[in-house]
Amino acid sequence: MKDYIVKGNVIEITLDNEKVVKVGKTYIDRCVDKLGIDMEDAILTWLEDEGHLENLDQMELCDQAKENKSNK
Repeated sequence: MKDYIVKGNVIEITLDNEKVVKVGKTYIDRCVDKLGIDMEDAILTWLEDEGHLENLDQMELCDQAKENKSNK
């Protein structure tokens, strides 16, 4: 992630490849409250979950789940 800007109820995130993605501020605020993390960590988590950033630990866990035929 290169940068992010809060524009009302939307957060515009500029990725390293200059692509801009948007996420609702309400969703990120909920993550901050429920997970006890700051806004930047919540945005990074969302980016990883949505496949915009790679998280090697997350990828390894997904591979293990596939090996065990788990769909959760």
